[in-house]
Amino acid sequence: MGTLDDYLQQARDDVLHAQSQAQEVAQYSQRLKRIRQTAIDPTRSVAVTVDASGALLGIETRLAPPAVLAAIVQTYQAARKRANFLLIDEARKSFGDDSRIVRRLEDDLETVDPSRDHRPFQADRYRAERERRRAERESYGY
Repeated sequence: MGTLDDYLQQARDDVLHAQSQAQEVAQYSQRLKRIRQTAIDPTRSVAVTVDASGALLGIETRLAPPAVLAAIVQTYQAARKRANFLLIDEARKSFGDDSRIVRRLEDDLETVDPSRDHRPFQADRYRAERERRRAERESYGY
């Protein structure tokens, strides 16, 4: 049996551990809020941006309306997989590779490693090309 001092020390240790975990969860939450991923379809006609939860944040397109839907869906799925990868990476940093949270996320989410994606999206290049084409159309009176 332990002494009263042993029990008090264990209680202090438990409180410190809980505070540490709460701080880690708060930091994890803040990092998740900063996750943004953009993907572009293979024809470079549609760009879609999502957050860590996969919520759609933005769409840019230069396609005619009939072709837009399929490109948006395909591009949304690619961006969501990229954001899912980063979400799991942040969970690993916060909770460790072997945590139940990380294992659950890995089981539930489809991912694509953005650093290994063969078609990384370059937003500035895409916008510059869009502006160039717009200026060209305007110069011809369109």
